[in-house]
Amino acid sequence: MSQKKCRKLNNQVIMIQDLNIKALESNIPLSGKIVKWWQRYNQLIGLDTVEAARRQMIALQNKLFECQDNRRTLNKELTDITYKLQDIYAELVQTKRDDPKYVQLTIVEHKYLQEQKKVINQQMLSEKEERDNFTQLATAIKEYHDSQNLHAQKYKYLSFFASAVLAIASLIGSMMLNNKRILDVRNTIQTAQEKNELLLQANTNELSDIKKTLHSLNITFSQQLANIKKEQENKENSNKSSTSNIAPNIIPNIFMTSAKYSANLLISGLNYFKRGIYASG
Repeated sequence: MSQKKCRKLNNQVIMIQDLNIKALESNIPLSGKIVKWWQRYNQLIGLDTVEAARRQMIALQNKLFECQDNRRTLNKELTDITYKLQDIYAELVQTKRDDPKYVQLTIVEHKYLQEQKKVINQQMLSEKEERDNFTQLATAIKEYHDSQNLHAQKYKYLSFFASAVLAIASLIGSMMLNNKRILDVRNTIQTAQEKNELLLQANTNELSDIKKTLHSLNITFSQQLANIKKEQENKENSNKSSTSNIAPNIIPNIFMTSAKYSANLLISGLNYFKRGIYASG
């Protein structure tokens, strides 16, 4: 009953574990591509070899433990048979040969001797199998350690290679980004220079137009002044008063002076504006 309960308990535990595994698989589904890439990565770094060596080592270890348990069982059986034979030998010594019990003891002795021989043969085979399994386990442990060392070396070299590739990629990316920034700055400066040149050209054209206008005004004023002087010369012989003679001279001079002063102010303002454009450019 206890064994059945243990089996039921073990079955229940196994069922609970299976349910947990199914729940985990449903919560975290893995696609086939991820599994393939993970397998390729394990093959690249040698982790699959390490896992295979570990499984082989565990299987041989379990097999060795089974052989040892079997050998202990056979040793116990052989010890029990030896004790039984000793008891039979003791009874045979005390029993007479003409006694019917002696024949039965002889038959039982023969039976136990056959069982003893069988157990000894099984024990020899078990010991041989145990030695073979122990040798295989030692070889598997050595292969497991070798695969671990190979995996560590592959992982180290792969890490160095990956770090070098990442460093080169980051360097190239930073260089490309810096070149792009420099190109953007150059384009911005070139655009600003072109705008300043266009603005300067427009202001220069306006200044030249203003100079032409002022020159034409100066010519007009000069012509008007010449006409006024001619009129004054024509009127020199008249008998006008001194005040009437001074007034015509003062009025054109004042008008001419104010016009030149306004023109000079306009030209100087344009020159300051031009200097401001150069300074901002």
